[in-house]
Amino acid sequence: MSNQLSIFKKRPLSEIAEYIDTGGHNVIWPPAFTASTGTWLAFIDDLQVGDYILVNTSNALNNSVDYLISVAAGTYNHTIIYQKDNVSGIVSFLFNDVELFTIDFYSSPLVRNVVTTTIDIIVPTDGLLKLTQKITGKNVSSGGYYGIFSHVVFHRKL
Repeated sequence: MSNQLSIFKKRPLSEIAEYIDTGGHNVIWPPAFTASTGTWLAFIDDLQVGDYILVNTSNALNNSVDYLISVAAGTYNHTIIYQKDNVSGIVSFLFNDVELFTIDFYSSPLVRNVVTTTIDIIVPTDGLLKLTQKITGKNVSSGGYYGIFSHVVFHRKL
């Protein structure tokens, strides 16, 4: 089963293959979210993979975006490409409202194209999966609660 929402502006997939294997897997374009709290906007960023970023411009605790993706039962890896900077928050990743992991997006100086993969996520049955990315806190050194994403991949292990 494949549900690809892959939109890479300007750059061909072959150019970003080191980041993502899209062969029949769920590649989520962050601005294609199905629900949100707070204000999330897409911006051009020529230095980020795909040339864009999705940012919670409301810069607030508990801002979130949800994605509904159709998946087959199986084992998956979850990969996210994002930015870390000195005004970013801590982001929790939830699957069907169950928190699986968190990432601190704080860094000084700015770091683009950070890739984090979580492995062996079990999906027990075919159906819709709700993936939520939620700002749940911030590093004490951070000046804000921003979450800056460029790609999300839910990769089925074969």
